[in-house]
Amino acid sequence: MARVTPPDLELWLADYGRSQLPGVMLGNKFPGGELPDGLIVIQDFSGIKTPPLSFERRVGFTVIAGTRSNDKPAGDLARLALGIFSDPYLPFLDGPITSIDDDDIIGPERVAETQDRARCYFTVGYTVVGST
Repeated sequence: MARVTPPDLELWLADYGRSQLPGVMLGNKFPGGELPDGLIVIQDFSGIKTPPLSFERRVGFTVIAGTRSNDKPAGDLARLALGIFSDPYLPFLDGPITSIDDDDIIGPERVAETQDRARCYFTVGYTVVGST
């Protein structure tokens, strides 16, 4: 029996995002210290395996930009990123995504931030193919 493992969706999305958003820092961890202007942190919150080779995933995107008193850059970047990461064309690229679950697209919404940065958050649901 073949072992099926889920893809590293955070890595794939970060690499894809870097190609679409030059000048924006993308990764799956928050940097230590002061948050940079123009940061997107991608977190895969897992999901269920769907036979035989697929996995459902909900991914959270935290967007940091601007300041608390000028949160427009965070909102603008979050809306742009949402458009990029929920693009119906993504399943046709050379990657693990086979479909986007529109019912799992939530946000972007503004979130409180302790540093003098503006923060937004959104989620996107994906079905991805595993590997053997």
